[in-house]
Order: sequence, then structure tokens, then C-alpha cells
Amino acid sequence: IPASDAIYISAKTGQGVDKLVSRLEELVLDGKRMITLRIPNAKQGALNTAYSFATVVDVEYGDEYVTAKVIADERARGMLREYTVN
Repeated sequence: IPASDAIYISAKTGQGVDKLVSRLEELVLDGKRMITLRIPNAKQGALNTAYSFATVVDVEYGDEYVTAKVIADERARGMLREYTVN
């Protein structure tokens, strides 16, 4: 590992732990991001797209909309852009 990629932390004070966690998330997600979708009940096919091309973390069914939190790469975000609220 190049010295420029090193992250220094202190087990005693906790200094640097936030930076380490952030870097680990970047590496694990590899360009993926958590997004929230708001899908009208009449367009449930979009939820199927989310299940097929992203990782669905949470789904809440409402009277008019389904709200889903998904981890999606750039391609999936593009397919679901119409329903993205964040």
C-alpha cells in the first residue's frame, strides 16, 4: 500500500476512525450509492427493475406510492432516475 493511501487511526482516542470507515465504504460500494425511490403503485414494474439491477434495502408500501431504499450503480440509477427522490 502506498504511504499516500494510508489512513492513520488511534485506538485510544478514536481519531481517524471516521475517515477509515468512509474509505472502507467507498471501496465496498465501488461507485454504488444509496438512493430513495418513490414509485407510484401503478408503475410497480420499476420496483422489479430495482430488484433486478440494484440491492433493495428497504421497501414501504403506501396507499399511492411504494418507497424503496436501494443501493444502485450508475446504470441502475439511470434506469430508475424517474423515481429517484434524492
